[in-house]
Amino acid sequence: MSDQLMTENRYSMKDWLSIIKSIESIKDIYTRASDIISMCIAKNVRYMSLMFVKKRTANKMVIVLDVGSGPGDSAYTAWRIFASDGVYVIALDPSFNLIKTTMNKLLRDCLLCEAVEGVAEYLPFRASSVDVVQAFFSARDFFGLSRALSSMITVSKKWLVIGDIFSPLDRVKRTILLLWVCRFVPFVVEISSPGHGRYYKSLCSTLNGWMSIEELSYAIRIIAKYLNKPINSFFKKNYIMDSLGYVIFEF
Repeated sequence: MSDQLMTENRYSMKDWLSIIKSIESIKDIYTRASDIISMCIAKNVRYMSLMFVKKRTANKMVIVLDVGSGPGDSAYTAWRIFASDGVYVIALDPSFNLIKTTMNKLLRDCLLCEAVEGVAEYLPFRASSVDVVQAFFSARDFFGLSRALSSMITVSKKWLVIGDIFSPLDRVKRTILLLWVCRFVPFVVEISSPGHGRYYKSLCSTLNGWMSIEELSYAIRIIAKYLNKPINSFFKKNYIMDSLGYVIFEF
């Protein structure tokens, strides 16, 4: 694990804002393109990880904070899964444009949903105030990873769920992932949605120096220990050559 990745900002402010702008530019094709990138596994990452949590919440109403909501797919998935038991979903994103898109998606069905403009590094919530803190396909975009993880762990009362594209430890697998994300995906997106392929090239930059799922799990353990937040249980799942997956921590 890179010490630099954990102790310094991942991006310059200019590069970080460029990534946010790219996501804003693809908000209308985000779901379809996500299926291309993940070979339709992204939905499974969200669904399976949150179902794992639902089965262990004893049919109680939960508060879910979706960090880095983007166009709202993850927040909407959380609402669908926990709605039968009662759920209050909070969608958080640094982009006001994306927050508007998220709320348009949620308000079709969800009454106990709201959106907050903010960043993962400084979550505007009290310690242990949220039952489930989730971040799907947004952790790579965090400006300062260690601060974001610390903030998420602090705010979480019980569960932390992170699902994402990960950088495999194996060099061959990592090379295949980079070819897929940096070459194939922009090409296919450009064919299916002309003019949008170039925005997906910024996705490639989010993989530079990124972690494997094992390294992220280790980082969370170290930060939780530093924050005196005992971990009661842990689960992780890998898909497609260790390049897609999720981690679940119970505090």
